[in-house]
Amino acid sequence: MAYLIGALVGDGYISDRCKSEKDLSKDYRISIEISDLDYMEKVLFPLFKNIISTRSIPKRRKREGKKESSCFILRNKNLYLFLTKEIGLIAGKKEGLIVPKKIINSNRQIKDSFVAGLFDTDGGFRGGSLGFTMKSKHLRDEIILLLKEEGIKSKGDRWVAKLNGLSYYGLRIAKGDIVNFLKRFPLRNPEKLENINQRFFGSCGSAGAVKRAGEDFTEKSAKLRIA
Repeated sequence: MAYLIGALVGDGYISDRCKSEKDLSKDYRISIEISDLDYMEKVLFPLFKNIISTRSIPKRRKREGKKESSCFILRNKNLYLFLTKEIGLIAGKKEGLIVPKKIINSNRQIKDSFVAGLFDTDGGFRGGSLGFTMKSKHLRDEIILLLKEEGIKSKGDRWVAKLNGLSYYGLRIAKGDIVNFLKRFPLRNPEKLENINQRFFGSCGSAGAVKRAGEDFTEKSAKLRIA
């Protein structure tokens, strides 16, 4: 659940609207859209299915000029109320996102699972290293602290997008801590793991780096792709 919460914070959306102009009852809609198709269909969707019973399935969507994506939408009152009332996730615009207090006050495994879910959706390559990009400064600063708890150094930054004039906040993991990051956080996105392996360890993997990380990332990526 902590991993799914992190994924929803990254690329999910919880509606704060009514069903329609005529039907003013609350729309208990939870959605997430990912361009990594295998990750959605073989990792995220099965995790949702383990938690709730739903007939909804991910649907692929072609986007002009962009990579095809997979979108999963469900309406479930109990899950909606759990995420918003019990966990404290924000419904609607995501600029004010924070790490939920229940995550902050939990054990190391839950914190690491949350960060892994966030990275697998919203993380990636940043300036020769790995990092995160988000709209919430508060969330960025809390992720820096969670990484620090695991002995991983990172540096925050901020910029204004030319297209929309909005501020974005990011962080970059210190290059010397990339292997530690990969070792400590349970990443599950097969496409990202494969890209990380190709970029940092070479197509066949660097034996020394992989050994230090505690696992063969090439093998892990392959297993996730065919699972």
